[in-house]
Amino acid sequence: MADDARAAGVAFGTLGAVVSSLWAVSKVLTVPNPDQQLYATVIVAATVLTALVGAVGWSQVVTRFDRWPIPVRGAIAGALTIWAALTLLIPVVVLIDQRSALSLSRTIILEALGLALLTGTVGMVFIGIFFLPFGALTGYLLGRRQTDDPGPIPVVARFR
Repeated sequence: MADDARAAGVAFGTLGAVVSSLWAVSKVLTVPNPDQQLYATVIVAATVLTALVGAVGWSQVVTRFDRWPIPVRGAIAGALTIWAALTLLIPVVVLIDQRSALSLSRTIILEALGLALLTGTVGMVFIGIFFLPFGALTGYLLGRRQTDDPGPIPVVARFR
């Protein structure tokens, strides 16, 4: 099962890298003076956080529960992975962006931590919801790879 968690971590890390890279490229193309170091840090942080959360989520959800088939458990693990990774990533990005202000005073540090908490909550509620389908689809497809006889993909089989 460690190999399955490792494969899930790599898959979700790749998904995090692709999504954060697309975001960074769109920001670099549209912002007049882009902070390229911040965007590179976001890409690295998103890749690492999504891979770690994905591996842990896969090992906790897919291997511990037997109630549903593996593809369904994979979809649940994928949705939880993307949601949790975004919830952790957004405050990290805010703290990285505020790093110059963090060295000034304790009041500014508390304000930056409050801002990170607020953005994490807002990200979890409003932004994380939009990325749930990506995580669920990735988890579902990973779960299908682990079954002996996966059969046709339910939605795709209807269009044949």
